[in-house]
Amino acid sequence: LTRHDRVTFRALRGNHDPYKSLMLGLWLEATYANEPRVTIAPCDNPYQFHQHGRCSFMWHHGDGSKPQQMPGIFACDPSWGGAQWRYVQTGHVHSQHRWDFPGCTVESFRTVFTGDYWSHWKGYRSGRTLDAITYHAEHGEISRISQGPR
Repeated sequence: LTRHDRVTFRALRGNHDPYKSLMLGLWLEATYANEPRVTIAPCDNPYQFHQHGRCSFMWHHGDGSKPQQMPGIFACDPSWGGAQWRYVQTGHVHSQHRWDFPGCTVESFRTVFTGDYWSHWKGYRSGRTLDAITYHAEHGEISRISQGPR
């Protein structure tokens, strides 16, 4: 809130934390109940949508659908609308992938967290990166910055 006029928080329920993310959303909702510049989006839908000018976004943890299914799921939502640029963003696989499908781009991101015992035991060794992507309301993605060990 020191840098932005408005903030929207979205908790995406996933396979590792379906109840923790729900509780985090409820806690933040109570904490910022008297702050009109903060919006806590409901997390009851595992597919979340947002329209920003001519850009449309869908977010999903990535554990319920395959990347190839995401454009069809997205197309069934009213937010698909007249958007010129459509983006689906997921996590779950903890690695970077980008697919260009008819009508939208689907992208998965690395995690920012260190591995836990289970991940280490299973042999997962994905990198950690935090990505900041800027979208212009009329022109789509205009910049991308990645930070972290690769």
